[in-house]
Amino acid sequence: MTINTTNLKNSTKIKKERIESIDILKGISIFWIVGGHISASWLLSTDIWMYEMLYVFFLSTVGPANFIMLSGLNLAISFNSKKDAGWNLHKIHIYTLKRIGVLFIISVVYNYFMAFVVGGYMGVNWFDFFSWYILQVICVSLIITIYILQINKIYRIILSFLIIFGGYPLHLWLCSLGVGGTIADHILYYPFPSIFWAFPLLPWSACAFIGSIIGEYFYKIKYNSDNENGLEKMKKFIIYLCFFGISFITIAVLFGASSPTDPNSLWYQIAQHHVSELNTAWFFNFSSLPYFILPNHWTYLFYALGADFIMLAVLAYYSDYLKRSNKIFNSFSFTGKIAFSVFIYHHFGILLFPNTFNYILVWPAWVGFAILIIFLLWILVKKFNGVGTIEWFMVVVTKKKSNTT
Repeated sequence: MTINTTNLKNSTKIKKERIESIDILKGISIFWIVGGHISASWLLSTDIWMYEMLYVFFLSTVGPANFIMLSGLNLAISFNSKKDAGWNLHKIHIYTLKRIGVLFIISVVYNYFMAFVVGGYMGVNWFDFFSWYILQVICVSLIITIYILQINKIYRIILSFLIIFGGYPLHLWLCSLGVGGTIADHILYYPFPSIFWAFPLLPWSACAFIGSIIGEYFYKIKYNSDNENGLEKMKKFIIYLCFFGISFITIAVLFGASSPTDPNSLWYQIAQHHVSELNTAWFFNFSSLPYFILPNHWTYLFYALGADFIMLAVLAYYSDYLKRSNKIFNSFSFTGKIAFSVFIYHHFGILLFPNTFNYILVWPAWVGFAILIIFLLWILVKKFNGVGTIEWFMVVVTKKKSNTT
């Protein structure tokens, strides 16, 4: 989870120094997620190509895949921290499941709100309450992650790759089974049948599992090493992150550079959806898109995770190895600490200026709105001890249990 103290106002005064690069990257991720959501709503329909261009070539990488991975990473750090503090497994599980439960309940309310708005205020269907939006996949993935953290890292890596490579073939096989298979397919993949761009548990949960492995290494380097030895290990770890990041991207491009051509395939339909909106710009003339930038395809996950590894490595080098900081990164770090609150509360802005701004004016509009939301949450944290934030709700739910056991 993101915040581990009972007083959000004094969250910097914790026993262990936070890993700044993680908070900064999470802040950057949620900042761009806000930009994507707001732009998609506030842009004029004739300029929707701007959102599509950002999403296809940038936002989907730094946003969803990164956010899910960092959630698993933070969970592993929280788990190991409490384990080293003397908590038993049962206590850790109860504490963590309560926090995830709060987020899950909020996500269901969020689903209802979004379905109501997107559906034109015409009501919702039963499957709107649970669909594989990003919060659902985070919650369920973290529940699984907390129980597999005791498994050897190698086995978790194998499990993650099996999910990445086997997710879509399993989807096809379940569909081929008929009615029973269709039910299982909806549970694992698309409870909301018309949303092909959702984040099904398979393969997106693999991002959280991989994040948990990175989190364990980060924890050992940061907290279980002396200063000099820790810096040397951090340097090596940053090099490894860069190596795997470049390797993942190379694999993605080598195996995913071609484009889908079968009109009956899911990938072709996804590509054409993006192409139709990209080509509303006079200077675009796409006939299709390569596999490695089509969300849910295995090469896309390699591409997205590879890019995320490199970004994390760069930030870790700057903020955790060199120990440098600046006002911009400090702002992103704060945003990362309250990322779930930013995610939930920014959606109210979707209703403010639908189909209003062109592709130029939308930039100052959404950036200004994102800064405003973060500033208002900063006031809640600094002046009201975080009361009203999602992180505060999580603390309230787990505080009594953690203080009495």
